[in-house]
Amino acid sequence: MYGLYDEAGAHRLTEDLEIHFLELPKVTRTDIRQMRTLDKWMAFIGNKLSNEEMEEIAMSEAAINMAWDRIETFMRDAGRRRKYEQREKYEHDYVSDMNGSRREGLAEGLAEGLAEGRAEGRAESARSTASALIGLGKLSIEQIAAATQLSIEEVERLADMKMTSL
Repeated sequence: MYGLYDEAGAHRLTEDLEIHFLELPKVTRTDIRQMRTLDKWMAFIGNKLSNEEMEEIAMSEAAINMAWDRIETFMRDAGRRRKYEQREKYEHDYVSDMNGSRREGLAEGLAEGLAEGRAEGRAESARSTASALIGLGKLSIEQIAAATQLSIEEVERLADMKMTSL
């Protein structure tokens, strides 16, 4: 439970407002007669009860009964219910699209990363081969470039590095 305080935390703004964080997935089914008011609200909001259980809870708490009546009135209004269902569908579709896009993006990123990794691995292998061929001293720069598919400039750079490391 949280209340609103000033920035220093010494003065409470109001006693009329409290914030409660309710973890609906943790609500367990118990005998309705043994539930406290908050437990009944959580069961009602969690929407995991049968109609009979919902009615029993609504009959035991006036505020929940009023909420239940408003929901029933709302559901009888076809236009409002259709708008509500369209909004729910939109939200569901949006989440589904976002999840699909996320999966698609991850797959693309993975494929791109693998392709880049393979290309970098091939390039490193070609540089290593070129360096070994330079070390043998039996082939020209042009021949090494042709054999490794590296540019002449890259092979020359590798040859210069090889000479400076000696």
